[in-house]
Amino acid sequence: MDFELIHIPQPFFKPTNSVRIGDAILDTGHMSDASTKVLREQLESGKLKGIREIIITHPHVDHIGGSEALAEAAEKPHTVFKGGDKIIRNFVGYLLEVRKEQLELFSRLFSLGSKDVPSKFLDSFLDSYFPINQHYRDVNIWRVVEEGEEIRIGKVTLTVIHTPGHEANHMALYHKPSGTLFSGDLIADNAQFAYAPLTSSVRDYENSLRKVLRLKPILIVPSHGEPIENPTEHLNKCLENVQKTKGRILNTLVERGEITHFQLVESLFNAADPMRVGFLAAVVLSYLDYLEEEGKVVVRRNDETTVSLR
Repeated sequence: MDFELIHIPQPFFKPTNSVRIGDAILDTGHMSDASTKVLREQLESGKLKGIREIIITHPHVDHIGGSEALAEAAEKPHTVFKGGDKIIRNFVGYLLEVRKEQLELFSRLFSLGSKDVPSKFLDSFLDSYFPINQHYRDVNIWRVVEEGEEIRIGKVTLTVIHTPGHEANHMALYHKPSGTLFSGDLIADNAQFAYAPLTSSVRDYENSLRKVLRLKPILIVPSHGEPIENPTEHLNKCLENVQKTKGRILNTLVERGEITHFQLVESLFNAADPMRVGFLAAVVLSYLDYLEEEGKVVVRRNDETTVSLR
């Protein structure tokens, strides 16, 4: 099938792929000035000129941000997955929740660890990536969809696939005739679980990977990075990496006994950059939640989060 990728830059992370399909686009990027500048230019005279509708794979800042920031995007009819509409309609409230969670994670992690993160660093990150002191538009939510529904764009029909893991209200879109899957942020090009604040789940991620694998896609178009032309191999690699990461955590606990969350992160990864350490700590915490659900570890969430084998 025919589609075009437009790379929308964002702070700190890889650009977001805004995908044009006919007269619709998937996702509008971040709300930063650099992001909206590219989006505006593309809407006015670039590859996105003439689009009539917008489809949002999930309501994260790097996917709905352009719609929240630009009037010319916000006014177009949007299709979103059920649950995502509530986040979009209370976007500042959502950002405040995210900021609170991230602040608690970083503060607990680094106040107890061997590295100190200046508060101005964290404030700068939160203000850049989850900004609350700017004007957000009323996004025109035209349609709310659920699992199995179809979205028609001209002669193209896409099937909605509910794929939680990175985000609870996340959908992928499948074009069955060509075997093309627009996977949003479910599938990363490094074949690793992509943590996100509030609702990410390794268990859901694993289940969604298996669900997508059953579709036997021929091409995967992720929201970050280039299209994946070996979908079956890549999906199996993603599943394999889940088991490997769980195994590494359990083996570390066998060797060291009860340790703090920070010590576990240090044992698993060789990372010095504070933001990188914070992100990895959140990933590890997501895996600990999964292992705790399986009854394999005990996580004690006090002032100092500790973990041990059950």
